[in-house]
Amino acid sequence: IAMNALANGGTGFFSYIARDPQARSITFWNLGTLSGADWNGVMLVGISTVTGILICLRFSKGLNALLLGEEEAGALVGCVYMERRGDHGYLGMFAVDPARQGLGLARQIIEAAEDRFRRQDLKAVEISVLSLRAELPPIYRRYGYVETGTEPFLNIQALKPGQQCHAIVMTKPL
Repeated sequence: IAMNALANGGTGFFSYIARDPQARSITFWNLGTLSGADWNGVMLVGISTVTGILICLRFSKGLNALLLGEEEAGALVGCVYMERRGDHGYLGMFAVDPARQGLGLARQIIEAAEDRFRRQDLKAVEISVLSLRAELPPIYRRYGYVETGTEPFLNIQALKPGQQCHAIVMTKPL
């Protein structure tokens, strides 16, 4: 918005100081005149426009997932940590705002992350789920993940007496 205001201010200044024929030319230019254009220029602009549209369509799913934040909701609604680990990707710290769960946002975020890993030619995606969150493995199974092992979990906070925790490793082939 600020850049637009500056550009319009500059154009207005040039219109103000310009002689009559120049002012008319600036005014028509602002209104989108094609005088002075040739077919080579039109072709160049057309090819650039079509290329830009195709690039946006190619990356639209990932771009839509990136837009699931403050712009649409007024607050951050979801996040995921992504890391390349050799020939597979890792997803961690995945969360969706509890007030917006059940709206399909989790699926959009996970699919966008998986698409990004596919574009990197990775073979699989791995996620670690804490054993204390017994409700999570069934959710990830619906997204195509299967349990492939366990890992120790280093607690940074003390657990309740007698409580134990480990990470359940779940993997999905791409």
